[in-house]
Amino acid sequence: MRSAKLLTAFRPFGGRKNNTSLDVAQNIISRLREERGSDLDFVDLPVNFATTWQVCRAMIARAKPPAIILLGEKKSGRLTLESTARNLRGKSGGLIPILKKGPQKILSPVASGLYQKLSSSQRKFWELSNDAGTYLCNYAYYRTLLIHRETPCVFIHVPALNPEQHTEIKIFADRILEVIALL
Repeated sequence: MRSAKLLTAFRPFGGRKNNTSLDVAQNIISRLREERGSDLDFVDLPVNFATTWQVCRAMIARAKPPAIILLGEKKSGRLTLESTARNLRGKSGGLIPILKKGPQKILSPVASGLYQKLSSSQRKFWELSNDAGTYLCNYAYYRTLLIHRETPCVFIHVPALNPEQHTEIKIFADRILEVIALL
């Protein structure tokens, strides 16, 4: 039996009650279960450098997914396919390497190709970026790409919404499902 693709999203942080990446992921999972049974495994990641990678790595080892889709939240804009993870993380007002002897950057094996496969009507919802930031999004992406270079893996940044914006959350979920189908 073929294993399911893995979808991750981050839990709320900073005293907030929601994280749009988690809201969108939950929408995706619930819809897939209703429509045809889920063909995705899912894990919500803690917003903590000490445990995020441990949780993600354990789920990848258990699920052995044929593709990995990581979701994270950004302030605004369009959905963003991240093509590159960098060996940097923010710490105490500066930047430090994630791994002292790790490569400076790692390219996703699929992000650019996925973007190119989107139709022009689909692309209006998306942008392609080569900067996943220096917070947990980039950290999880870097660590995942470093170990799972042969596995199709992409990080998608989702613009922040209020949890009451159900229509927009569904639209984001629809667009991400289109990308997942291409993996």
